[in-house]
Amino acid sequence: MIAYVQKPATFAGTNSGVANVVLTNGSQAVAVGNYMVLMWGAADPNYNPSGIVDSAGNTWHQAEFSGAEGFWSCGIWYAKVETELPANTGTITVTFQATWHDKVVAVMEFSGIHATAPLSDTAVKNGTWSASPTNPVAGTCSQGLAVTALVTSGNQAYTVAGGFTDQDTVVSAGYQLEPLWRLAGRATFDSAGTFASAQNYRSASAVFKAAPGVTLDVGQLAAGPASSSGSAVALTALTTGSAVASGATIWCFWTGYDAMNLDSVSDNGAGGSLAWKVDMRCSVLSAGAHYTVWAARAYAPAGLASGTVITPATSGGTYGGLTRDPLGVAFSFNGVSASGRDPYDQPIQNPPEQGTGTWSKTGITSAPGGLLVGLAFSQGSGGDPYPSTPDAGTTEIVDYSYRADDTNYVGATAVYRIEANAGSYALGAHFNYALNAVEPLWFSCFAEGQSWAGGSDSPATLAPARRSARSLT
Repeated sequence: MIAYVQKPATFAGTNSGVANVVLTNGSQAVAVGNYMVLMWGAADPNYNPSGIVDSAGNTWHQAEFSGAEGFWSCGIWYAKVETELPANTGTITVTFQATWHDKVVAVMEFSGIHATAPLSDTAVKNGTWSASPTNPVAGTCSQGLAVTALVTSGNQAYTVAGGFTDQDTVVSAGYQLEPLWRLAGRATFDSAGTFASAQNYRSASAVFKAAPGVTLDVGQLAAGPASSSGSAVALTALTTGSAVASGATIWCFWTGYDAMNLDSVSDNGAGGSLAWKVDMRCSVLSAGAHYTVWAARAYAPAGLASGTVITPATSGGTYGGLTRDPLGVAFSFNGVSASGRDPYDQPIQNPPEQGTGTWSKTGITSAPGGLLVGLAFSQGSGGDPYPSTPDAGTTEIVDYSYRADDTNYVGATAVYRIEANAGSYALGAHFNYALNAVEPLWFSCFAEGQSWAGGSDSPATLAPARRSARSLT
């Protein structure tokens, strides 16, 4: 995930008679692997720098330029740090095409930007006379970074908007630069803000992609037991206790004692329900009961607010769409690929473990930076399965249980791992109590920007379509 690190340097002044602007780094070195993003503004319509160099020898590229009319120009350049720019002595030299007029420059350091293909989108908003500049930029990657260089006449109060951060106002004798940035998912966002009064301005924007990789967003988004003491009831509706980030992918799992169908899932989010995909039903007949896990997922381009209710719709089975003692859990991840390889194309353990508190699976394949998730549903008599302990190399997402009746407990545990290298890995955990049955399932999906032999990442749609139910009876 992309993160702001520091502002190494700024420059503001007339710099009359000199084409070069030299910025000296501050007290913190600029780290290898991070990116420097430089924004500039000048009091000339065609003042675009002819080049930028730094004392460490890193290579600079132009992302965007806005000029050719009016009285100002501005732009954005960037460089991946291959060699550390040292503290206090490291310099960045911006060579402008002319020696006159005011120049304003700001540099920011960010971590987590894509190492080889950093730039996603650019957009230019030509200067105009307005108190409310607008510069919409379409972000097309999960957890991207949007930056805007906004230049106007100096000493004008500017109110930032659109979720952006105004890192610093750089003011010269008569001009000012607002270096704006924000993190955003795959959604349209706007860097519009408001000046104190109507002003001529010019702006340029760019969006940078995040490095491939997955991060946990909300570890336990929702959990809901619905103990029925042996009676058949509906699957548990889940109410989110935390907000989901823009561009995150949500997974919901429901468990119960009947092999009915999970037909669809919906939510009451403010912008209308997400497009939920019902991906899997895993059911095993054991000790006269069907131990079943249902799985569904949704991509949330604008996130999901806390307090949103996620409701499953079911049919069939022994009780006509009802089940005994259901349990539901949900969690979310950032940076998961929205299309390409089926994220559930992995084997499911069959038969379930019985009379044991341990579940495990080896040989699950992963792409670099990909996500592996495993979940087990448990039912036991005489002891509470909580807590569970994840196996070495895995991290716990959910550990939840409740007492169904006088003798039986119901529990679920989910673990995940994210590996930097492609390979074969294991998932597993151990419940606190030796249970009558443990029904696990697991899946593997890859990070945005990564690909498998069978497909590659394209964020336009969420695929695949609904899979037919799997039965392990």
